[in-house]
Amino acid sequence: MIDPKAIVEVGRFLNEDPELAMDCLSNETGVDYKDRIEVVYHLFSYSKRHGAVLKVKLPRDKPECRDARGRVEVGELDGARNL
Repeated sequence: MIDPKAIVEVGRFLNEDPELAMDCLSNETGVDYKDRIEVVYHLFSYSKRHGAVLKVKLPRDKPECRDARGRVEVGELDGARNL
């Protein structure tokens, strides 16, 4: 699990590190659990041919975090919307 405050920094590192070179956000989704919301990021590197999955756990009462591009996401009943 990644700290919600660190997701942009972690994503930037994975993209800019030459050994990792994660250059594709192939999927970003939200998972609605009874006690929390999780945001799941599927990353891929075309040049290195490998991938990674990042997860952010958010409190149900205030499910906000930055997405991989730095935009703020606010949870709703049917998922998250970008502001």
